[in-house]
Amino acid sequence: MGYMGGNQGDESLHWGDVPAWIAAIVAGLALIVSCCSAVLSWKSLRWDRMSAESAKRSAEAAERANRLTEQTVLGQRLQPSSIPSEESVGSPTVETRAPNVTWRIERPEGDRYVLRNTGTDIAEHVEVDPSQAPPINRNLPEDAVIRPGEGVDMLIKGTWGHPMPNQLYVRWAGQPDWIAVPIS
Repeated sequence: MGYMGGNQGDESLHWGDVPAWIAAIVAGLALIVSCCSAVLSWKSLRWDRMSAESAKRSAEAAERANRLTEQTVLGQRLQPSSIPSEESVGSPTVETRAPNVTWRIERPEGDRYVLRNTGTDIAEHVEVDPSQAPPINRNLPEDAVIRPGEGVDMLIKGTWGHPMPNQLYVRWAGQPDWIAVPIS
């Protein structure tokens, strides 16, 4: 009788089983490493989102501060003197007008949309009504400052239960009511 790889009645570990055990151990270690990697990736993504939101709030606050400084400097240039003269007492001050702000929503690619100020004035305290936006959205403006010609990137995506709307509702300083802006 020839060599059959060991005793037939022997139930112990055979050298032929060693590569299978090594492969199982390596696969188990790979599974552990991939699970740890997935957890770290998820945490990193969460931290990136929090950081991006914080940076956005910081940039909006800086823009408001810059705008306030511009208004202060412009106001000082328009007023020749802070001491009222006899002619100016009782006379009307400089008329205030509503800012010339118009909007367009563009779709440059995929689910990325841009809310663009097509007017000639700076729009302050700009916000998009989140209750009218699809449930999947990111970076909707909240108290933003948007200069003429500039735009704010947004991510909006419809779902089966909540399809993409035909418009978004926007309001800003000088426009207390929500205005429908068509999505083009």
